[in-house]
Amino acid sequence: SIMSLLTFVSRVLGYVRDLIFAFALGATPGADSFLLAFRMPNFFRRLFAEGAINNSLVPLFIDIKKKQGKQYAELFIGYFFSILLLSLLFVTIICEIFMHNILSFLAPGFSENMLEKTTFLARVMFPYLIFISISSLLGGLLNANNRYALWSFTPIILNLFMVFAMMYSFVNSFITELALSWAVIISGITQFSILFLWTQKKNIRIIFIKPKLTNEIKKLFRLLLPNILSGGIVQINQFVGIIFASTISGAISWLYYADRIIQLPLGIFIISITTIMLTILSKEKVNEKNKQQKIDTSIMLVLTVTFLSVIGLLVLSDLIVDVLFKRGKFGYGDAKATSDAIVMYSIGLPAFGLIKLFSIIFFSRQNTTIPFYISFLSMILNIFLLFL
Repeated sequence: SIMSLLTFVSRVLGYVRDLIFAFALGATPGADSFLLAFRMPNFFRRLFAEGAINNSLVPLFIDIKKKQGKQYAELFIGYFFSILLLSLLFVTIICEIFMHNILSFLAPGFSENMLEKTTFLARVMFPYLIFISISSLLGGLLNANNRYALWSFTPIILNLFMVFAMMYSFVNSFITELALSWAVIISGITQFSILFLWTQKKNIRIIFIKPKLTNEIKKLFRLLLPNILSGGIVQINQFVGIIFASTISGAISWLYYADRIIQLPLGIFIISITTIMLTILSKEKVNEKNKQQKIDTSIMLVLTVTFLSVIGLLVLSDLIVDVLFKRGKFGYGDAKATSDAIVMYSIGLPAFGLIKLFSIIFFSRQNTTIPFYISFLSMILNIFLLFL
C-alpha cells in the first residue's frame, strides 16, 4: 500500500510533467530529440541498475546476511559497490566519446542538425547514469531491509525537477530541451544524496573498498550476467522500435506518450507487488505452503488489475489522450497516433504483469537464466515482426 501510494503520487507528477512537455514540445523534432537523448542514460540504468541489481543482489544479500552475519554482508556490498562504480565510470567515458556514432546508428531517420542536437543533450544527461545506478544499489539494500518507502519516493524528485525546469524555460524563454537535460543531472545528484544519507541514518553501511573477487562476488556475477543480458534484450527491443520509428516524424514521441499511460497500472500495482514479493520469497526458505499462497494471491491481484486496465484502456484510449495531452503543440493527428499505440500496448498488459511476477519467482530462487532465454526468444520474434 505504501509503495503503491508513493508510486501513484510519482505517476501523477509524471503526468503533470508529460502534460507540460506535450504542451511545450508536442511530437515535434525537438521532442523526439530530447526523448531519444533521455533514453541513453536510462538504457544503461536499466541494464546496470534497477532490475539487475534488485533481482540478483537482494536474494543473495539476504542469504549472506543470514548465514555469515551483517558485517560480512556489508563487506560483500562494499566490494560490489567498488566494481559497479568503476564500471559506470568506464561506460560513461566511452559513451561520451562515441555518443554521435551511437545515435547515428539508433536514429537513421534523423537529419544531421537533429543528430548534433540530440548528441549534445545526451552528453549533458549521460552522467545521470552514475548517480541513479548507485541510487538503485542503495534502494535494493533498503528493500532487502524491509524499507520500501524512500526508494518508491525518489522518482518524485526527478518529476519535480523536470516540471520546474520546463516552467523556468517558459518564463525565461530558455531552450526547453536544454533546461530538462540539466534538470535530469541535478535530480540524479539529489536522489543519490537523499538515499545515501537515509541508509547511513538507518545503519545500512555502504563503503568504498578495493575491489576483490570473492566467491560471493563471483556468484553475484553469475546471477547478474543473465539478468543484465535479459534487461539488455528488453532495451534492444525498445531501441529496434526506435530505429524504425525515427523514420517517421513524431513517432518516437507518440510511442513515449502511449508508454507513459501503460506504465501507470504497471508502476502503481505490478512493480509494487513484485518488488515486495522478491524480498518475501527470498526469505521464506522453509514454509513452501505459505510461499505458494502468496504467489497465488499475487497472480490473482496482477490478473484483476491488468484485465480491468485493459478494458478501460481499450474503451477510453481516445478520451484519455484527448484529455491528458491534446493541447498546445500536441494536435489531433498526434492524439490519434498515440491512442492507437495505447490500444496495441494494452492488449499485452496482462502478459507484461505476469512476466514480471513469474520472473521474480525464478530470481528469488537465484535462477536468472530461464528469464534470459525467454527474453531472447521474445527479442528475435519482435525483430522479425518489425521487419515483416
